[in-house]
Order: sequence, then C-alpha cells, then structure tokens
Amino acid sequence: MTGGDVGEGEYNALSTPTLSLPRQGGGKYTETPQQRLWGIAFNEFKEKFDREEIPEPYSYDIETDYLEWEGLVSRLSKYKSLLNNLP
Repeated sequence: MTGGDVGEGEYNALSTPTLSLPRQGGGKYTETPQQRLWGIAFNEFKEKFDREEIPEPYSYDIETDYLEWEGLVSRLSKYKSLLNNLP
C-alpha cells in the first residue's frame, strides 16, 4: 500500500474499520469482535447492561462497545432479511 491507502481490515484515524467478508458462499460469521471480547451474545450483554451488572456501564469504552455491537446486530438482522427476500 502507498500513501494513505487503507485496505480491508485496517484502521486509521481517517477511515472506518472494515470487516473482510467471504467473496462467494464462504463461511458464516458466528460472532462479533465484541462477542469474542465479552464472551457472551449481545442480547445477554444488553440485559446485563440494562441491569447495570456490567462494571462502569456508562464509561466511554463500555458504552462504545454497546453502541457498536448494537449497530452490528441491527445491520446483520437487516442483511439477513434482505437475503431472505431475494428472488
């Protein structure tokens, strides 16, 4: 790569992180980076967050994990819906 190019899976302050996706019928994603970090599924994390069982739930790092994870789960649901409606 040259002069500021950002490839798949790389991050810098001027880019958005990306995931490398299988090109053709490859594997399925079974967990998000947050799920690997926390060791639980989002719905369980959300319940613990809502009950304030997560230490420092409103700290920057925890709240960022929550918001990013919620967005990933939401997008995954939307994409699955779109795929199920393909002709």
